[in-house]
Amino acid sequence: DAVIVDLRLNGSLSGLEVINLLRELDDGVRIVASSGYFGDAIESGYERRGINALLEKPFTMDDIVRVLASVIPGAHPEAS
Repeated sequence: DAVIVDLRLNGSLSGLEVINLLRELDDGVRIVASSGYFGDAIESGYERRGINALLEKPFTMDDIVRVLASVIPGAHPEAS
């Protein structure tokens, strides 16, 4: 399973808090963090935060297919 999480969520939880909760529920879930701007702190240490890949906005369907194929074992990209 894989989840795409926007790091800039509006509401009571941040994207990183959602990622931590997902890890508590399923340590094996593949997490892709999405944002228009990651900054050096995220880019240099995203794997330590439990993030498997980054997806920068704006993105296309082909970008989504590519990044999900990179984090899901055995997945084969079928971009349009």
